[in-house]
Amino acid sequence: MISAQKSLLDQLIVSGSNFLIVVLAARFLEVGDVAKYAYAFGFYMLLYMFAYAWIYQNVMAIGREELARDEVASRFAGLNILLALFSLPVSIISFQLIVTGELFGAAWIESILVAIFVMVNQLIDFERRILYFTIPSTLANPILVSFTGFLIRVVVLILVQPDSFVEFMGVLIAASLPGLLFGVARLSKAFSGDFRLFVFQQMKNGKWISLDIPVNWIWAHAPVFIIGSFLGLHAAGVYAAVRSIANISNVAMEMIPTYFASKLSYLFTAGQLSEYRKFIIVSIGIGVFAWGGLLIFISMFGEHVLIIILGDTFSKYWFLLLLFWIFNVFIFLIRFQYLHLRFVNKTGIAPISNLIGIFALCCSYFIWFKESGVEGIAWAMIIGAGVITLCQFIGMSTLKVGTEPCNQNKN
Repeated sequence: MISAQKSLLDQLIVSGSNFLIVVLAARFLEVGDVAKYAYAFGFYMLLYMFAYAWIYQNVMAIGREELARDEVASRFAGLNILLALFSLPVSIISFQLIVTGELFGAAWIESILVAIFVMVNQLIDFERRILYFTIPSTLANPILVSFTGFLIRVVVLILVQPDSFVEFMGVLIAASLPGLLFGVARLSKAFSGDFRLFVFQQMKNGKWISLDIPVNWIWAHAPVFIIGSFLGLHAAGVYAAVRSIANISNVAMEMIPTYFASKLSYLFTAGQLSEYRKFIIVSIGIGVFAWGGLLIFISMFGEHVLIIILGDTFSKYWFLLLLFWIFNVFIFLIRFQYLHLRFVNKTGIAPISNLIGIFALCCSYFIWFKESGVEGIAWAMIIGAGVITLCQFIGMSTLKVGTEPCNQNKN
């Protein structure tokens, strides 16, 4: 796997590009079109979750030596292609139904472009992620894939400045195409041998993670669809644009499953439990302190931040930004708690907590906050995330950290 520094740089490129695309959409397009892009990205994340269950988790389990055999990595590439192709009709039909309310609406060109965007994104992201588990070279490493597949399209968007959703998605797709070239060499062996048996085996290996996909997707991406359904595309666009700023924290939080996970794994498996606990406490303390500082900053200058980044149209939604930032601290705690649950082989606590959190989110929204517009869903998300944090903490309080290292094949 590549170093923590290079991993952080790669995540900066990907997360930064995704953030800048939303910002440029808010600058160039109508607010309703920003919601359409958020829908497209939500479809892509659903596809990614299936790829995570059937591909990436299995790749991590087989190890680098097995993956070094060309036909193994190529077969995973073939499975990824099947997932991407299957997403085409699903994305087209879903986008039609959500945007127009009928199967044969007037958004066919938009729907097709959204589907192609989802497919291209997944193909490029696969190549980036698979290189984490192989031996990268100068001409084949995650950073180069991310640069050619993700960052370059930000530059092209700035140069072209598209003013319609169709043009915007067309530019995104066209500018991403160079990133597909990294996977061409794998195609010759992608469907070799008993490929059907290989696919069924990967689906079997990822069956338990697959069951958690609906819960994870609903929690992370359903709010924009809920807002669009109840409040309209304009409200959904506001939600997507403002939340994208709060999501800048994802760049730092993505270090939790990479650098921090690696460090904690070493301490736990080595039996250094006091150092393990100390590292968690210090890391959480630093993270909460940094979050608190930015919370104060947003409270004082949130309106100016929205004007500078998104434009005058969004300046009145600074309190919404504050709510999303409050929500972030719970996500931070949830991720660290999940790491601990993974080490002690009690990951079953996580999906149960997520289900309870979704129930709390829905109840709080429809009982207390439905009339509060976009801010209502933000308040409900805070309550839901708080409930998840509490449930995970209660679950952890019943556990004792043993001296045996965790078994990565369990749970």
